[in-house]
Amino acid sequence: ALNRPMWEGDWVHLGVAPKRDGLNACVRRSLVAVDRPSRVRADQKYWFDFIEQAYNVGEQAYYKIARESLPARYQEQALVNFFAAHSSEVSKRYGKKIQLEMLKPYTGTHNSGYTECQEFFGAITLDSAEPLGNQIVTMLDVAIRGIGDHWSDVILPDLDYLVIENTLGKFG
Repeated sequence: ALNRPMWEGDWVHLGVAPKRDGLNACVRRSLVAVDRPSRVRADQKYWFDFIEQAYNVGEQAYYKIARESLPARYQEQALVNFFAAHSSEVSKRYGKKIQLEMLKPYTGTHNSGYTECQEFFGAITLDSAEPLGNQIVTMLDVAIRGIGDHWSDVILPDLDYLVIENTLGKFG
């Protein structure tokens, strides 16, 4: 939520950061401030369904690269491909050309650690040629934003930011 009162219908982002042995984990979810689920608008439900599908694509790709010791970039590429594959559908919804993969944050999977400020270290990007390590903790952080590179660059006018984030561990 922004630094202002929340109103019915606002997008709100909640997070919990449990610690174990001094290391932070994270669970984040977006929601809409309504008193019952039936009050979530159809356009909002569209984006919830979209981000849940994207998360599932990222999670399944993560399991595949972990099991098969594939280059980590394959997992990020699966997310980029998912977003890109929905660009024409979303462009039709808004009546303008939208490159949906450009509204995805820099990566869908990043490092975990003592604080979130370490997330850029160990992020899976399209340049990640090596497989995952044997014992690592990462954050699957799948999100979409409604603005471009500047606050005034509104691309999806009915969406601020939507996220599903969970901690994943690979041991062996």
